[in-house]
Amino acid sequence: MNQEKEYEFTEQNCLDDFKEAKLRLINKPHNAFIGSLLYDLAFEPSREVKSVMLDSFNHSIKVNPDFFCTMTHEQQASVLAHEVYHYALMHDVRRGHRDHELYQKAADQVVNNLLEQGGFELPFGVECDTKYRNMSTEHVYNLMEHEQKNNNNNQNQNQNNNDPLGSDLPPNGGNGSANQNQVNQMQQNIMKANASEELTNGHGMDAGNSGSVFETLFKDIKEGKLSWIDILQEFLDDFVQGEQDWSKFNRRYLPYDLYLPDTQSENKISKVAVAFDVSGSVTEEQIRAFLNEMKVIKNQLDPETMDVVSFNHEIVDIFKITSNDDFDEVKMNISGGTELDPVFNHYMKPENQPEFLIVFSDLYCDKRKKKTPFETIWICIDNPEATVNFGKLIHITSEELER
Repeated sequence: MNQEKEYEFTEQNCLDDFKEAKLRLINKPHNAFIGSLLYDLAFEPSREVKSVMLDSFNHSIKVNPDFFCTMTHEQQASVLAHEVYHYALMHDVRRGHRDHELYQKAADQVVNNLLEQGGFELPFGVECDTKYRNMSTEHVYNLMEHEQKNNNNNQNQNQNNNDPLGSDLPPNGGNGSANQNQVNQMQQNIMKANASEELTNGHGMDAGNSGSVFETLFKDIKEGKLSWIDILQEFLDDFVQGEQDWSKFNRRYLPYDLYLPDTQSENKISKVAVAFDVSGSVTEEQIRAFLNEMKVIKNQLDPETMDVVSFNHEIVDIFKITSNDDFDEVKMNISGGTELDPVFNHYMKPENQPEFLIVFSDLYCDKRKKKTPFETIWICIDNPEATVNFGKLIHITSEELER
């Protein structure tokens, strides 16, 4: 005769602890966003999961009582907030066909850094590396993937094994398992929570408070949903921002189903410069794909003049662009190493200065140290560890460029 196994903690213990942790979360200052989403997520004690599992598409959190009930109420509140942030960042949807274990690890780093920034007490064994702070999940993933390739083994892949929250995203998420209605419901819940935060605390995800949890959260959502060219266009929109125009909708908010007014530029762009690396580490196909996107930028900004510059250790060619057909005449003479100074020295001359410069390179070279009087936008391909001393840096991969 089979005897039912006796457990130290019952499902009722788990539900009681959940109520206490939920109250702590709701009563914590500036937590209207988390509290609102927590009301949208069903809580289910279950010994079918090792510790905790988020089912974003069915809007539920499953927890193992033997895991949940051994923690302090503060740590339990952190576990719930951890799952809410995964849900808010739509990690199950955004993963796509990326490696599940590596994306789990990247997503956890982003979420745990958000929790630390918010003053939460992380449970014992939870990984949080501050070097990933303020990065998008995709950027962290690319960095980790790059590190794995450099190490040429699976050492990093297994580092999540002892993290109690290191397997809370289901492996079947992100690969088309959700229908559009489920995704739409997630988006509605997230925007409702954002509205609650704005009403309660006077700011939401687009708060613009430098270094704030909500700035990081909004940045991560945007960069996960928008392509690199969308991010670039958004930056340029801000650069030429003018008055609101309710006859058109602002493109940046459309992915969130928010229909807000567009802006009309009052500023005519006089000159734009685009420099691309022909040192050999970037392929001709990648450069052509990049230049095709620059046609869109030219049409968007309609500058009076536009330069396209090829460079390696020196400036190779300068092409004057007056129409989109001119892009097809740009020649590729791929050779040499990469140096940035020749390009910047050329455009630092008063007669050559653009309003902004877009640089396309893998940035395997010395950094440019001296800041420029014009805006600089760096499009860095296949080098997620690259950093710059000034300007706007957008990391992309070959796959993203060639889509």
